[in-house]
Amino acid sequence: MKKLLLMVVILLTTQWTTALSFPIEKVEIKTNAVCETCSNNLFKALMTSKGVQDVKINLEKSIVEVYYNSKKINAAQIREVISNVGYDADDVKANAKARATLDECCRAPEKH
Repeated sequence: MKKLLLMVVILLTTQWTTALSFPIEKVEIKTNAVCETCSNNLFKALMTSKGVQDVKINLEKSIVEVYYNSKKINAAQIREVISNVGYDADDVKANAKARATLDECCRAPEKH
């Protein structure tokens, strides 16, 4: 019983320490991604960005939801990552050179 109690205390302490170690924030960014290829491109670029913890992409609503460590990256930097992949990110327009390298369907006219 003592061992079980000790393990529970250790587990809770570890989770509490981890939760407090960095602030996780969420940002929703409007983009012009239109297909699964777009989604994969964005997911790969964002998940390899320092500080990004999770990415959810809703193609129907053209929204990229990013959970991130605000001590390592901020929303403006996340928008730049998206732009540098070739997609619009809210008011930040897609990097023209990156957009030119996308598949034809991914370069479709803006949906918004």
